[in-house]
Amino acid sequence: CASGPLADTRVRQALNWATDRAAVTKVAHGVYKPSGYPLPSNLTEFSRTAKPFGYDPARARSLLAQAGVKKLQMSFVTDGSDPWAEIAQVLQQQWAAFGVHLTINTMSSSAYYTLTTTSPLRTDSYQDDYYMTQPSALDLIIPNFTSGGSYNYSGFKNATVDSLTTQAEQQTTLAKSNVYVAKIEEALVADPPAVFLADIGFLAGRSPKLRNFQYRGETGSYYGRMWM
Repeated sequence: CASGPLADTRVRQALNWATDRAAVTKVAHGVYKPSGYPLPSNLTEFSRTAKPFGYDPARARSLLAQAGVKKLQMSFVTDGSDPWAEIAQVLQQQWAAFGVHLTINTMSSSAYYTLTTTSPLRTDSYQDDYYMTQPSALDLIIPNFTSGGSYNYSGFKNATVDSLTTQAEQQTTLAKSNVYVAKIEEALVADPPAVFLADIGFLAGRSPKLRNFQYRGETGSYYGRMWM
């Protein structure tokens, strides 16, 4: 979002309002829950103050008009993994009604990784998900949304987010930190770094006899470390 039409906050807001998330998640086999929030919906000790993006075509068209955008050509990079191949097609169809023409560029996983992690970023948009493993949303915010974050490949910068994140890190309890996290989420809605689509939920079951079971969404469970 550093250059071109996407550098305009109003365009990024418009794309969020132009997205019917319920339709998007229908192709995700029940794993994704539609959400217009930047942060997960089930955070611990968290009182949310931000209002989420929803599906509002009139608002999307108004924002694009304010930004002076009548037509927008965008590329969407995907490695074709399930369900991203289907999600890309749904977004392509939805956004076409707003004059946004999305070209889907499918490539191998290795080529996708190289393209989307090379600075400066050489694509308009790409598939992305992030598995938060700690109870604090700072686990997601710091790498993705702070200046120079390790996962912030788009180069997104927002001084308010950076300042609030520093304050959140300095708190002594999760509840106190989350007061600032709520404000960070408000800032991420006002200046969205991405189109927020869904929460990803995973279910796991175990026998009471199984010991040292730890479920990790980003790596899967370490079966070699368990015993009966």
